[in-house]
Amino acid sequence: MKNILSLPLVLLVLMWTQVATAADQKPPTMAPSPSSKGAIQKNLTDPNSQPPAYTDLPEKFIKEAHAFYDQCANEGGLNTHYNCKCLATKYLDKRIELGPKEQESIILMNIVRSSDCADASVIAGFEYEGCKMRGALMPPNISVEDYCSCYASTYARLFEQSGVEPGTLNELNLKSQAYVTCENPVLGKQLYQNQAR
Repeated sequence: MKNILSLPLVLLVLMWTQVATAADQKPPTMAPSPSSKGAIQKNLTDPNSQPPAYTDLPEKFIKEAHAFYDQCANEGGLNTHYNCKCLATKYLDKRIELGPKEQESIILMNIVRSSDCADASVIAGFEYEGCKMRGALMPPNISVEDYCSCYASTYARLFEQSGVEPGTLNELNLKSQAYVTCENPVLGKQLYQNQAR
């Protein structure tokens, strides 16, 4: 993830390699991969329970999805912005799609960029608590409670809609947009016309 500039070239080479090798290979006979959030999310936390659609998968894929869930649940940047069960499901789906040789970092980048698993309620709660701790830095024309409620809900909505990754400059831009929108709604509307409050 650190070398973002060479990522498009790497992805292009990887996709070309997969297309070239896929033409020579017989497609695997696996159950179709569900793309909804529901099918295995509940089951990812229970290693003894697997839904029928995933019973023909290699055990390695299932264990990898469980390990990813554990990583997500314990990593602040992921569990404060995403539903980890949803991400683990997407991870497993992407592993099935891309095959066993694809690097974990490529799979992670593919699923995190999808805003399907962003969880506005988790984001808002996390941002609200952090905002209250920065009381001295609040705008003087609004109470801490009102500002933090506005900021947290505005930022959560923007993040959920945007598909940006936590810890990036794009995320910082969303936080700035939420700050301005809540501190000065008139200025916020002028600067960010496409955002409804």
